[in-house]
Amino acid sequence: MSLLHKLHREIYVLDGESFAWLLRETCGILPVGVDSARVKTKGLKWDTDWETSLNGNVSTSNHLVPENPIIQIETDRPVLWTCEIRPL
Repeated sequence: MSLLHKLHREIYVLDGESFAWLLRETCGILPVGVDSARVKTKGLKWDTDWETSLNGNVSTSNHLVPENPIIQIETDRPVLWTCEIRPL
């Protein structure tokens, strides 16, 4: 994982049980394919604990906190996680 960070390249590690990649600083959590979802986050710059829908609250441009390497997301419905892949 340290090598992924040092290379500043888009490298994805995939095996039969896990998937890893370097997250960039900007991310979003979107309720795609569902009317709404309850989403609670911990570890983002602007943590959420709300009902999210494309007609209401959405987290489209949240930020990772460099000093906090762990992000937790709890949701009651499927959501789409997005993250920026271009260098800032």
